[in-house]
Amino acid sequence: TWPAEVLRSDLGAFFSLSVNDLRWLRSYRGAPNRLGLAVSLCGLRYLGFIPEDLTAAPGEVIDVLTKRVGVSPRALERYAREVDGRLRRLHIGQVIAQAGWRLCGRGEWKGLRDWLVDRAIEHDSPQLLFRQLLEHLRAERIVRPGILPLLRAVGSARVAALREINWRWRGLLTPDRCSGLDAMIETDPRLGVAPIVWL
Repeated sequence: TWPAEVLRSDLGAFFSLSVNDLRWLRSYRGAPNRLGLAVSLCGLRYLGFIPEDLTAAPGEVIDVLTKRVGVSPRALERYAREVDGRLRRLHIGQVIAQAGWRLCGRGEWKGLRDWLVDRAIEHDSPQLLFRQLLEHLRAERIVRPGILPLLRAVGSARVAALREINWRWRGLLTPDRCSGLDAMIETDPRLGVAPIVWL
């Protein structure tokens, strides 16, 4: 959802509306529609998804956008109250198109899975993989899916990466080499520690 507050630098970067954005907003009738669409558009650019509760946007966001669009802040409450269901879904599609983003469809999911496996081969930290995935979605302008599917994708990528690493190494890990590697982590009585620690 929305953060408690938005940094001033982020207000300038994500919550300013271009002339093209304003022209697009003016094509909609009624102050509630224009403000609701403006908050949705800027929320997508800032968060990577459109929050369900637009009225939970921080006060500084609403102040900036109401001044830019030229409507009362109360228009956002009217939008939340009056626009729902089919019209809300239609608006979300129009906001995504205006922002130049795209939904995470089947093709995007396949690309994300392949990309994640490549990252998981490099490192195994689920937190790092998750952060990188969010950054990648934003860079590719793909609307962020729900958290649970993303967490499942990270978990699956880690399993696939382990299989890939085992496959790549299978020819190199001869019995003698495996014994030598095992000896590196076993305590050497002469050193008092494992050779890998001593090294």
